[in-house]
Parts: sequence; C-alpha cells; structure tokens
Amino acid sequence: MGRNEMAKVLIAPIGAGRKNREYERATYRFPDNGKTYRTPFISAALCEHLKVDKIFMLGTNRSMWEEVYRYFGEIEKNQEREDGYYQLAEGIENGLENDDLAAVSEIIDQYLQKINPAASGGSHCRIIEYGLNEQELFHNFSVMMDLQKEIHEGDEIYLDITHSFRSIPLFMYVMMDFIQNLRTDEHIQLAGIYYGMFEANSDGLVPVVDLKPLFEINRWTIGVYDFINYGNVGTIAGLLKDERLKDTLMNISFVTNSNNVLELREYTDRLRDLLNNEWIEHGNRIFPFIRPQLKKFTDFFKGASNDAEFQFLLAKWFFQHHRYSNGYLCLEEAMISKLAYLYRKVDSLLDGRNIQVRKKIKKVFYQLENTEKPFYHEIQRTFIEISKIRNQIAHSGLNKELSFKKIMNETGELLKRVENIFFTPQNEKLLNELIKRYPYSSLS
Repeated sequence: MGRNEMAKVLIAPIGAGRKNREYERATYRFPDNGKTYRTPFISAALCEHLKVDKIFMLGTNRSMWEEVYRYFGEIEKNQEREDGYYQLAEGIENGLENDDLAAVSEIIDQYLQKINPAASGGSHCRIIEYGLNEQELFHNFSVMMDLQKEIHEGDEIYLDITHSFRSIPLFMYVMMDFIQNLRTDEHIQLAGIYYGMFEANSDGLVPVVDLKPLFEINRWTIGVYDFINYGNVGTIAGLLKDERLKDTLMNISFVTNSNNVLELREYTDRLRDLLNNEWIEHGNRIFPFIRPQLKKFTDFFKGASNDAEFQFLLAKWFFQHHRYSNGYLCLEEAMISKLAYLYRKVDSLLDGRNIQVRKKIKKVFYQLENTEKPFYHEIQRTFIEISKIRNQIAHSGLNKELSFKKIMNETGELLKRVENIFFTPQNEKLLNELIKRYPYSSLS
C-alpha cells in the first residue's frame, strides 16, 4: 500500500483477562450482515470483518500480551514462536517495555496479511499506565499523541472498546476526538466504535454494536457551540443531509465572513423558508433540537426593511458573537447606508450600493464640523470613532493608542449611539434635514 492510499486502523485495548489470563471464547455477531466469528479476541473478529490494515494495541505492562502473541501467532508446533511466548510471559513478571512488544506487532501484521493479503501492516503495541492519577493520564496522552503520528491523511479509524479498564476505552474515545479536531484538514475519519455487548448475549451470540452515533452527537455538540458562541455554521452544515439546507448554510457562512450584505439577506430569507418546511432533514433525530437555534438566527434579522437596518442588526449580531472586526465594518457601513437610503428617497435613480456613490456620501460625515447643531457634531464624533476603530482592526492593531480591551469596552456604548442617532423614529426628521442641507449633488 502506498503512502497516499487510505488505511483501515483498528485501535484496541488489551486487558489482563479473567481466569488464567484469557478472554472467554465467544461468537460475535455483526448486525449489518449477520456474519459471526468465534474467537476470544473481538479485535480478531473486527480485523476479519472490516479488512483492517493494522492494529494499534494498548495495554499495561500486566496485560496479557503473551496471549495476544499466542493467538495471533498460532504458535502451536512452532518452537521459535513458543520460545517467544515464554519470553513474553517472563517479561510480564519482570516488567515489560515497549521494545519487548515488537515481536507482538510483527505477529499481528502477519496475521492480518494472512486473512487479508492486501493489508498494509504497520501495527504497533504500546504500554500505557493504569491512569490512576493526572500524571499517569498525561503519560497515556503522550503515548497516544506519539502513536497518532502513524495515522495518515484519509485513514479510517475504528475503535474497539470492549475490553480493559472502563477508563481506557473512554480515554481512547476522547483522544480520537482531540486528534480529529487537531488534524481536521487531513480528513481522518472515525469510521466505527465497536463494543461486544456480552450483557445482550442471546442464543450464544454476542452482538457487536457500533456506537459511532455517540461520536456524531459530539460533532453536533461542537457545531452548536461554534454557532451559538461564534456564529459559525460550517460544522453544522457538514452534518446535514439535505443539500438545499447544507448549501444555504455554507453560503451564509461565506457571505457573512465577506460582509456581502445583499447576498446574506437573500440567503437568510431562503434559510427561513427552508426551516419552515417541517420535512426538511426528515429522519434526522438531532436536527429538531438544532432547528430552533437556526430560527433564532433568521428571526434576528426579520425586522430589517432596508440595507442600513440589516447591516446594523448584522453588526449587533457580530458583536454578540465576539467577531469585532466584522462588527465594526458593518457598523460603519450601516451609517453610510442610512444616508444612502435617505438620499435615494430624494433621488430614486441613486444607487446606494454603488461604491463611488458611497464614497461621496461618506464625505458628509467629515463636513459636519462646520455647523452649529450638536446633533450633527454627535454624528461626526460617532462616525470618526467607529472609523478609527475599524481602521485599527483592519491594520492588525498597529495603532498603539487603541488596545483591544478598550475597543471591547467601547463597543456597547457606540452601538447604542448609532442606534439612537440613525435608527430611532425621533431622529428621522433631523437626518432628513441633514440630507437637505448637504444635497448629494453638492458633494465633491
């Protein structure tokens, strides 16, 4: 198998067994096709069923490594392998190290290639601690982080959580979640989480349950967190089945980050219509709990009747989700859009979205100092403060006069000032007077 080819990797813990350091032989049944495999090691059943390329096996220095060697190596009538078995058994009494397990890894690879000649090999056995305290847990963390270097882009990972201490499978699950997030651009897939459910043994058959849906719930958890706290919809979109809903959310994500207000309004309206369709994502058992959060998003902009109002609401939404760069950009543009909206009421041919038109309108804010009206001075002061902050953020904070902490502290007050000046009925008359005093034709 070449480096660029995907590998199937089984990660399995190994315990000390019960009586005589053995696992009880059982008949494992897979519900997807009803196939059964009789073996003391569910990992062997998984290898054959999934056509695994390699195994990463984790256990303590007291785990029954010698039995893994005996079973996978089929040591009977092979003196050399029998000697290896006894060396392992003796090593367990004296304390094993990782180097002592190289023979076990080699035997496992030979077994895998026997049942599946296309298997790439590359198995690894690693000794971990019991995890009795923080120091041991982080030792195990280091072992797993070292082992994950052997996982390559596009690989499919399968977890066997049947045996060993209950804490070890939990640890493996958490680590795979961490590794997937750490290497998200490499498309490493957790393809299955298998548990041999002895408690549900029926007619001598032990069902093998795939608990991957639990991991899916965790993906949704991350998606909901990202959306509620930061307004990012990418993770949720990636979990959806309905292409219309998925595409709409991905487009919202893109145009939100690019501050494309016109398209964002269109996609928000489209999302609202899709969410009102009760058959959208039909059969998805998690989506009904996500739908209300997405509806809150669309309803947030529901009252906007023009670009200026939408941009102001979008600025407010950005600030609520700690996206200050986008927020200040929208807040400044909302002030310009408000004047553009009023100018267009005077001249319906004026295109308030045209960049040259907006540049001319922006000049109004810098001419207001030549007036005696306090209201105009307040408009100018507010616009200049917001513009200064926007430029500070846009230029990567090179202006030392404005710290990020100061920007955060001033945001709420500036938002209120913009709302009071531009988006309250009592000031509409004063804004119309401003338009008359500075007609568009007079702007240079």
